[in-house]
Amino acid sequence: MPWFTRISRFGDAHIVYSQGSVNSCGIASVMMCVFKVNKFAPGRAAITNEQAVDQVYSGVSNTNYDGSAYTYANFLGDTLNKLNCGRWKAEAIAPTAVPKLLMDTCGVTSGWGPTIDVSPVIVLVSWSGSGAHFVVVDTVRSFLGSTYATVCDPADGEMRVVEIKAGQRFAYHNSSVISLNIEGTPAHGYTGPNAGSGNGWVIHQI
Repeated sequence: MPWFTRISRFGDAHIVYSQGSVNSCGIASVMMCVFKVNKFAPGRAAITNEQAVDQVYSGVSNTNYDGSAYTYANFLGDTLNKLNCGRWKAEAIAPTAVPKLLMDTCGVTSGWGPTIDVSPVIVLVSWSGSGAHFVVVDTVRSFLGSTYATVCDPADGEMRVVEIKAGQRFAYHNSSVISLNIEGTPAHGYTGPNAGSGNGWVIHQI
């Protein structure tokens, strides 16, 4: 089962999907957003599968997408708009504006404990070496004077908490994992540590 339950240091649960194909991080991020938005929405399907989302993406991108190639943010936004989970927008903003957008879109929860209302954001991270990767931020929290984003990473089905600051780049590193893998092994994972930052492409609800 490619869905994993992760518990953050703040005591809230996050459902993370592990991508089924090596290049399907964008599709997996779309699936997580659909779940996070629709899980408490009567009459809306929360669970999707990669093949079905591949077909929707193929339609909006005019390609035959099968997970073997990269996806593009603007087409992912169009895909979400066809999955009955609200209205979405893909846009390229200044990289230093990403943390503020996360705070504004997700809302900032104060202190420790669970959150209920979720407005996730897909962030495109450019690695410092080469390549890029889509992740989902579904919670922003202020705690002891700092602000943290919870990142659901489809590459390895893990959740990571990273500090963010308005006016600075959204920095992301894949090495810090604190959750226990009690639900099996993700389909894919990292072969080594990667560090990078949001390059400005975001997909969010409007």
